[in-house]
Amino acid sequence: MPVTYVTDAEDTDVNVTSTTVPVTPSGTNRYMAVVIAAWDASTTDSAIASVTFNGSGVGWSSLKDELGPGANVNRAALWGKVAPDAVAANVVVTYGGTVSESGVHVIVADTVNQSTPVGTAFSGEGTASPITVTVTGVGNDDLVIDGGYIHGVPSSVTAGADQTERANLLITAANSRIFASTQPGTAGGVMSWTGTMDEWVQVAVALKGNPGHGRIPELAALGWNL
Repeated sequence: MPVTYVTDAEDTDVNVTSTTVPVTPSGTNRYMAVVIAAWDASTTDSAIASVTFNGSGVGWSSLKDELGPGANVNRAALWGKVAPDAVAANVVVTYGGTVSESGVHVIVADTVNQSTPVGTAFSGEGTASPITVTVTGVGNDDLVIDGGYIHGVPSSVTAGADQTERANLLITAANSRIFASTQPGTAGGVMSWTGTMDEWVQVAVALKGNPGHGRIPELAALGWNL
């Protein structure tokens, strides 16, 4: 059964030790993914110390953490949690110290395989457009997500034609941005963005579809995970 997008939310901060994003998960086979985009001259300060939802850090996994190129120490990271509480609450990302720039984007999906919720996470970095990472091993029922940090791009960037933009938000008015998108597994897993930039770092992963038996469509339509 295909993974379905439920909701997403994001926020940005400067000179903080944590960033908070309110979100309300729903569905019966939920998964919460958190894209983190940060910059600081100290990689110790920009390191992700913890991610919590509804006050709990239990069950979280660090899926990918990548430092970008050049003198600017850009960071993109992916964290995930199976079956977050179905309540309105806050995702809180806490850093190793005071981070100069922070962007956090939360994506909630349903019909995710609860025993094997994600595939292999991938990352990339560069100093010019296009931004691109290819996620391999993507099934037709999967939902691919990506995101990261861009430097030197005060104007908006553009997601690939088969992606749905979920975040495209300035962190600082001058030159930094967090981006995120989703793509159905049938599109193949190439996650790309174009625009004018001087540095970028990107992370991506496939959320895996919840196995079911399509031979009983009547029960599937009633919400049975067969």
